[in-house]
Amino acid sequence: MVPEVDPSLATEFALASLVVPVLGLGAYRLGAVDITGYVAGLFAGITVFWLGGWTWFVLVFYLTTVGSIFTRLGFSRKAGLGVAQEKGGRRGWRNVTANLLVGGVAALLFRYTGVGLWYAFFLGAVNSMASDTLATEIGLTSAERPRLITRLRERVEAGTSGAVTWRGAYATLGAAIGGGVIGTMGGSALGWSFPLAIAVAVVGGVSGTFFDSIIGATLQGRYKCRECGKETERGTHCGSPAEILRGSRFMDNDMVNVVSSLLGGSVAAGAFLLL
Repeated sequence: MVPEVDPSLATEFALASLVVPVLGLGAYRLGAVDITGYVAGLFAGITVFWLGGWTWFVLVFYLTTVGSIFTRLGFSRKAGLGVAQEKGGRRGWRNVTANLLVGGVAALLFRYTGVGLWYAFFLGAVNSMASDTLATEIGLTSAERPRLITRLRERVEAGTSGAVTWRGAYATLGAAIGGGVIGTMGGSALGWSFPLAIAVAVVGGVSGTFFDSIIGATLQGRYKCRECGKETERGTHCGSPAEILRGSRFMDNDMVNVVSSLLGGSVAAGAFLLL
């Protein structure tokens, strides 16, 4: 006997299969992702759209859009400092996966449990990535030298993991509020009030960004190039393996994103239970 298929689930999948590839192609043509990022984005986008619905996918689209726009803000200056996004700002599959993995799992858990807590988790996880991306990209345009979040009296070079600026902090809050406004669409479908959706999103986004900075300053691998002597967070520089100075080789930028989005989602879920 052939199992019965939920018509709404089939409709969402069909709609996702039409919408996501077109938007993803636009992101690819505009230089937001490379071909591997496009494929990873298709999988993640269709999964979220299919399992959560279009109101969930809009938040993913928000993350992608603001990330692309602000990656290009002051790009020549960032490139001159050696801190610009690789590949001319195009994000690959590792970055896309790290940003959306936790949110995708939350969408899956929501679909098969129907528990609104997982939307709070999703909202916090994805908003963490949007807030962190804006904090990083806007913070890099600041004229002031950033401070290390674990030692605020210490000035560090732009692009240092765990470095923070006032401009980046304002960007974090702005992005978190923006994600909250968008998140109210999914929240209203679950009977959430407008203030609840905003609060959950802001708490999740800000806390996830905070955790990203703390982990970046303490656990993320920091290297020194054996060829040019430059400090970097990349394990390979000038075409050869770099010498690790501190942190863990396992904890690269993508892993930091996964962990911080997990923590941001957890805080958002906790806030949902308390509010």
